[in-house]
Amino acid sequence: MNKLHYKGLFSIDGELINTTYNPHLFESETTQIAYRILTPIKEHKTQEILDLAYSYMGCYSPRGDYRGHATARLTNEGSLRVSIVGNPQFWEVCKKISNVIINHQRIINHEYRILRQKTGR
Repeated sequence: MNKLHYKGLFSIDGELINTTYNPHLFESETTQIAYRILTPIKEHKTQEILDLAYSYMGCYSPRGDYRGHATARLTNEGSLRVSIVGNPQFWEVCKKISNVIINHQRIINHEYRILRQKTGR
């Protein structure tokens, strides 16, 4: 099975800055989810992402049919140079998790707008 490779720069707090390799293969939200699942930096993981990863893969870290790993190196500029390698099943799970989070955020934003209209603010 082919592994899909991704490289990018992330800020020290885990946000994507720039994609440097294969930007056409991955949406930025998907790569951020992959990073947050695979990163060894505990502070960059969120319970929501861990719970969704567990619900889709049956584990918090990829194993079995889901294969993936990441390496992160600190640059002189203070950002992280990240390389992510995963099989198609792993990337598909990351895309699903990203879609769930995006849809959840849209619902929250919509409810917030309705609430603001009702209160006149």
